[in-house]
Amino acid sequence: ILSLPPEIIDQIVFLVEKPRDLLALALTCRAVSEVIIPYHIDYRYILTPLRSNLWDHLITRRDLAIRI
Repeated sequence: ILSLPPEIIDQIVFLVEKPRDLLALALTCRAVSEVIIPYHIDYRYILTPLRSNLWDHLITRRDLAIRI
């Protein structure tokens, strides 16, 4: 899997639904964890009030918003 381009690894990771499974995958190696932890674990499921600074953050960070 590590020989694949980062974009393909990102798409594979995107298909993993459960946070528990994401964490297990992240723990398999450092290269995969560098994709999963900052871009998938923190932003997979969000529960926040409608009036939150988080929405402004996601507007400016579209790369994170597309993973929700």
